[in-house]
Amino acid sequence: MSMKKHVLVIRRLIRHPRERVFSALTDPAKMAHWFFGMKTGRARVTSDLRPGGKYVIEMSDGLQKCDPHGTYLEICPPGRLVFTWSLAGRVAESKVTIELLERGTATEFVLKHELPPDRTEEHRQGWINCVDHLVEFLGGRAPEWAQTKHKRTKEPIAMAKLRTRTGTKEHRVVSPKEWLAARKALLAEEKRLTRLQDRLKKKRRDLPWTRVEKDYVFDGPDGRETLADLFGGRSQLVVYHFMFGPDDAGGCPHCSFWADHFEGARLHLPHRDTTLVVISRAPLRKLARFKRRMGWKFKWVSSGGSGFNYDYRASFKPEDVRAGNVFYNYAKSDMPMEDREGISAFYKDGTGTVFHTYSTFARGIDPINTTYNFLDLTARGRDENPEMAQDWVRHHDKYPKRR
Repeated sequence: MSMKKHVLVIRRLIRHPRERVFSALTDPAKMAHWFFGMKTGRARVTSDLRPGGKYVIEMSDGLQKCDPHGTYLEICPPGRLVFTWSLAGRVAESKVTIELLERGTATEFVLKHELPPDRTEEHRQGWINCVDHLVEFLGGRAPEWAQTKHKRTKEPIAMAKLRTRTGTKEHRVVSPKEWLAARKALLAEEKRLTRLQDRLKKKRRDLPWTRVEKDYVFDGPDGRETLADLFGGRSQLVVYHFMFGPDDAGGCPHCSFWADHFEGARLHLPHRDTTLVVISRAPLRKLARFKRRMGWKFKWVSSGGSGFNYDYRASFKPEDVRAGNVFYNYAKSDMPMEDREGISAFYKDGTGTVFHTYSTFARGIDPINTTYNFLDLTARGRDENPEMAQDWVRHHDKYPKRR
């Protein structure tokens, strides 16, 4: 089965007319000056510029040789160039499409490279560098090899050793200039993701609501309370469905991992007219004992005397579990457990009517885990066992002591 392709896209506004850019992309003599911007000498380019014609770009930096080659598929001057791309022994044949869009006296350069996902990032920086050198060439700046007057030296590619769960692997080390270019490219993607997330959040807010018709009653530190009472005088309520069944000796370590992050939010949510409450099926005395052990201060109530957890799809009847007929995360599944994690949101209007506005389960609760958010910014990331994520997680008083 073939690997799914990913399309790498590079865009750049080049302040030169399309005809000049197209010529620099296709004239072997010009390509030799800018392609890859070699520090030690120009590339040698041979090209048969016609559909079905071949090209070879021979380059060497004195340490290693790199010979991209391929076949021209489409040649439509001055606006479109399509060709195959491969590196002998390193990269299998792939497809590159370059479009030159007229923008007044300037040109919008759009490159699309169809690649396996594991090859995308290394090619992204390579193409960014290529386009940088093309722009410098078009602007009249001498290529890097022509600026270098000193004797050639062999500079080894710097690699760092990164220790991971599965062993040590090498990771590329570059100059600050190269790092900045790569970081800017990633920043553009991060900004696109942020805008997508903003649109998704609006869609979440625009979801229709359902009226809560049942009179749920909970056991809590303030006695018997209804769902409306849990709002604590505010109009919004966020419920964390914590996995702690009536027969369990203690709370779920994974829900405890999430709950360790609630204290900070609890300080700020009231100032946004929002209350956070944790709900489990275990009796209140068990919840209180475990809460003291963990040192938590948030409000934790028991739904054991009501059907709240079952109605909001965070707990499941034993007969449904045995029959493999569990409905969780909006789908039926064969899941051998009676409780799962989740978050539900509710709104109470001026008349006291309560509405269910949103629920999320499984990895939908990831965004509120600050530990994961920090790890996602690091070199190793979460570095978890994909077959059993969170197998490292313990109750926070069960981790080995570290300095």
